[in-house]
Amino acid sequence: KLLRISSKEVKRAYRKLARTIHPDKNKDGRAAEAFDALERSASFLSDDDLRMEYDSMISAEKISKRQERLQNLLDLTDFVYRRTRFIVQIVYRVIKPFSTPLLVLGILLI
Repeated sequence: KLLRISSKEVKRAYRKLARTIHPDKNKDGRAAEAFDALERSASFLSDDDLRMEYDSMISAEKISKRQERLQNLLDLTDFVYRRTRFIVQIVYRVIKPFSTPLLVLGILLI
């Protein structure tokens, strides 16, 4: 579902890559390892049930990550709100005794 390719296309791509990666054709020391990985991937991707299960797992992971990011954003917003409120309360406590003189001074300056 995620890749939206058919099993037939997977098999076709597997055959094409297998010709270039196969250890008999490719003398690179890592060719056998790459070919084994290709075989495992192709067997997994060509099985529609396994692919559907994998797609469901990936979708669930995406939803989980999205929810985690949203929760982090909500936590940050809450933290900023609480800190801002705390600072405003402190400023208010410090300025309150001087509020009348500051008001009078402000009126005199205007």
